[in-house]
Order: sequence, then C-alpha cells, then structure tokens
Amino acid sequence: MSKRRRTDEPTAEENPVEPPPPTRSEEFWLYDGNIVLQAGNVQFKVHKGFLARHSSIFETILSMPHTDDEPTVEECPVLKVHDEPEDIKNMLTAIYDKDHDTLSPLPFRVVASLVRLGKKYEMDSILRMGIARLKKEFPVNLFPWNFDRKLQAGASRIEGINTPAALVTLIELALECDILWVLPSAYYRCCMDMEATLFGRGEGAASFTTPLSQGVPKLCYRAHQRLLEYQGKLAEAMSAELIENSKCTSKFAEGRDDSVPDPGRCASGLWALKPNVRLTDMTPHRRSDLLKEELCNPCIGRIVRMSQKAMEEQWKNLPSFFDLPTWEELKREYDHFN
Repeated sequence: MSKRRRTDEPTAEENPVEPPPPTRSEEFWLYDGNIVLQAGNVQFKVHKGFLARHSSIFETILSMPHTDDEPTVEECPVLKVHDEPEDIKNMLTAIYDKDHDTLSPLPFRVVASLVRLGKKYEMDSILRMGIARLKKEFPVNLFPWNFDRKLQAGASRIEGINTPAALVTLIELALECDILWVLPSAYYRCCMDMEATLFGRGEGAASFTTPLSQGVPKLCYRAHQRLLEYQGKLAEAMSAELIENSKCTSKFAEGRDDSVPDPGRCASGLWALKPNVRLTDMTPHRRSDLLKEELCNPCIGRIVRMSQKAMEEQWKNLPSFFDLPTWEELKREYDHFN
C-alpha cells in the first residue's frame, strides 16, 4: 500500500523548480551591443540597428518604446524570441560575419536556419542565401538534376543533405515555409529510399513529425507505385521498339546463321536494365551500361535517344505524381528568387 502524502508537504505547484539562469552566447555577446535576444535559455547581445537593417519585422518590434518593467541585461532590453538558439546563432553569423559565399558548401542545419528565419523575419538577403543552395540540390529542370547536381561538386552545395534525416527535415521546412518548388525532386528522393525516409527503417532512418508532413509517407508510397508502373511501361515500350528496329546488327547465338540479325537480343538486354522495385535516378541510359549488355551500336544509339525523351516526359509529369502544381506554376515561385 502506498503511503499517503502528508497534507503539509508542498506540491509541485507550490514549490516549482526554478529554471537555470540564461547562458550567454560565446560567439555573439558584443561589448557595444544594445539589445539582448533570448532564444530558449541562450542570450545574444547584438545591435538594434543591425537587426533592423536586415529585417522589417525586427525594425517594427525594436522601434517600440521600452517600458521600465521590462527585463534588462547590462542595461540592454531583452527581447525573447520563439526560435531555437542554433537558428538564431546561424542567422547572426550570416548577417554579421557574411558567411554566405555561394561557392562554398554549408551544413544543412545552417541552410535550414537561413531559410526558416529569413522567411519568418522577412530577411530577404538571409533567405536568398539558403534558397541559392536549395536551387542547386533541388532544381526545377531535368538538365541540372542530371548534370549540375553531380558535376558541380562544392558549388552552392549543402553538406549532409543526402541523409534520410536531412531530407525529411527539408520537406518539413519546405511545407512550413511554402517553398513548393523543392518538393517534386525532394519527394522523388524519398521514393528512392523508402525504407529510411518513409517507413523509418534501416540505417539513418527518420520519420515525419510535424502536422503538415503527416500525410507525406502515404502520398509518396502511392506515388512510388505509380512511378514504378510508369517506368516499367517505358522499358516495355523501348524493348518493343527495338524488336522492330531494322538497323539492329545483333546476331543469333553461336551455332546459328550469324548473318541474320536478331533484334530480340538487344530488346532482351534492355529488359535486363528495367527497374524492379527501386526507382531510377531519372538519368538516361548510359552508353557504357548498354555496352555491358552487349547491345549493338545502332540499338544503343536508339536507346539513349528514347530514354532521354522518356526521362524528359517523366520529369515534366513529376509534380502530378505528388498532387503538386505544374512545373510552370512552381517555376514562377522559383524565379522570384533570381
């Protein structure tokens, strides 16, 4: 039997635990600062004018008169903001230290901070720093998806973006900040690694937690099935066209009349490259891969052209697989940041 609590014992409400005193930021406690931002339990002593110069929101807030009953630290008013301390630190680093060289990569956590707070506080220059890197990783055209994203290593790139956790966080950020043009290629990446990003299984697994993202796993699962079916039909169509290819130079197997072309051999080789339960990365068939399947040169050239056309068609329709607006509509928002 549990003991009855004595009536004279103080309750949690009567004797609350005092929160620890705020800590000062090591990076941003400026000796001549005149405003203290407090995010969580971390304080940053900075300059009103500098914040107001970069943000119309801060300009409005900081122009309000300070009353005697408001808290101060070192005679500076304290402004509490409902943001993560790391986000505030990353924002201040960007506006004070100008750490936004678009040719150097930034960690994903920093890019997320720039986008989130740039949007929230209407800091256009900060927002554009983050958007510039998102544009490289999540393009709105097929060509940069296939080439720029892979060949321009280090240019406007995001460190750590290829982990499941970062991809999930990015999608939640895009939904939160209404950056819809990121979503078609981001959702497609999720579909390429469903176990980790959608089902929370395997190495580096992550899960969607925000209210806006709760429907993402179901959305991507349905899209994955439709995309697999779509890519399978493309492979079937290309195989069928190869069988009718009068320029095919493949021959019958050993022991048969090798003067007779066998288009079926090239079609079978292409079928070996058909996606099974995993989606392709939407790059056209490469000549080197087709040579490994011992396809003839005329058929290889035809396959490369057909697969390029097929990938262009799939990219054009990609937003519709995820119930998103057309690329034309998404590009208007994308172009706003040029």
